[in-house]
Amino acid sequence: MRLRTDTRQVVFLAEERNTQDLLVASFKSLMMKIPFKKITIKKITDGAGVIRPTFYNYFSDKFMIFEQILDQELFKTLYSLVEINMVTEIIPVIFAYFNKNKDFYKKAFNIEGQPNFISILSDKIETFAIYLLQELPLQDEEAIQTLGMENVAKFYTNGLVQVLYHYCHNLNDDYDIDFYIHAYTYLASHSLTDIFEIPLE
Repeated sequence: MRLRTDTRQVVFLAEERNTQDLLVASFKSLMMKIPFKKITIKKITDGAGVIRPTFYNYFSDKFMIFEQILDQELFKTLYSLVEINMVTEIIPVIFAYFNKNKDFYKKAFNIEGQPNFISILSDKIETFAIYLLQELPLQDEEAIQTLGMENVAKFYTNGLVQVLYHYCHNLNDDYDIDFYIHAYTYLASHSLTDIFEIPLE
């Protein structure tokens, strides 16, 4: 009897997951066809083959779909990298993900008003940055504590989001993903005055 109950629960969860995936897939498809502001809940549910009220079993609005996409497709992997001590792969994985989905995120970055995709992505990255600051040993703990973890997280978040925005809008094939990874890591590891070549007297 216990086995049957567990089996029904697994089937139910699988069906729930499938419905949510269909809604996400429909939203992604619409993003590539029409402007974000013209995407309605009905269009999303029609594309997923479900009735409109079903949408609200999973999402409060269409912005929440961005959160689901980022959580499942990117941040789940990033948190796993920390757990298996592969922190140095975090930045390459982020850029590889945006490279793979460049057309989708170019449109997402262009959404105007509040809320918007940039604010959603920034919140996700900032939360992850705070997690890193709390979980990993720090080279200069006093400096981080003086500035405050949230301020340090915002500093790195703003820089990364701006570089990702620029990357998704990059039309110059001379600058590939490796260039952007190098550019971000260089800027993130140098102060403003460090980037100037000051001639020796």
